[in-house]
Order: sequence, then structure tokens, then C-alpha cells
Amino acid sequence: MIQIRINHAWCKGCYICVSVCPRDVLAIDTKSWQKSFHPVYVKQLERCTACRNCELFCPDLAIEVQVEEDTK
Repeated sequence: MIQIRINHAWCKGCYICVSVCPRDVLAIDTKSWQKSFHPVYVKQLERCTACRNCELFCPDLAIEVQVEEDTK
């Protein structure tokens, strides 16, 4: 199971995470405001392959990708 956590307190709205995602998992919420920008949200988690581009390229360390293995 993959989880993407966005720390909105650390995010500055550069949208690098949105642009480096090869699967369009993240998106910009144009209907709401946070600080002086539109916040990023997880739009399609099911498309995530845990490449971690969003986490690696975030200059503010505001994104964390967690992968939990199924232990069935």
C-alpha cells in the first residue's frame, strides 16, 4: 500500500512535485487557497508507482511517500 503525505505547513506552492510526477498523481487544488497559493493534493493515488520523484524533488521536504508491504 502506498501513502503520500503532504505537509502543507512546509509547502511553499512551487508545484515542482506536480510537474515531476510521471503519472499525474498530484494536482493543484484551484478551488481553495493556502497561504498565498493553491495547495497540492493527491488526485489519483491508485496511479502512484512509488517512484518518489515528488519526494526527491521537493525543495522543502514537504512530501513523504510511504510504501507498506502487504503481509497476507
